[in-house]
Amino acid sequence: MLHKVRLSHHPASSPAPTPVIILALGRPTARNALTESTASSVVCAYAPLLADPRVKCIVLTNSDPENRTSCAGMDLRHPPRLRGTTRDESTATEPVQRHC
Repeated sequence: MLHKVRLSHHPASSPAPTPVIILALGRPTARNALTESTASSVVCAYAPLLADPRVKCIVLTNSDPENRTSCAGMDLRHPPRLRGTTRDESTATEPVQRHC
């Protein structure tokens, strides 16, 4: 399950899947600051999308109706639990970064 991340097709009115996927961060009250679970959800959302040949574009955006902040960075009120070295941790986002 994706935590505070919403996936949709563009245009949303399309009756069938489209090549454009909208991935929206869903913490507008926290200026979409990332928690460990939200960051993990973003990485998990990318895996099936990158493997789907129908997907041509993934737009990372926010769900803030006022569009004030795309992402404030890591939420310092909920720091991540360090499980390994920085190098080990960065490998989780490598597939996402490679396809930017």
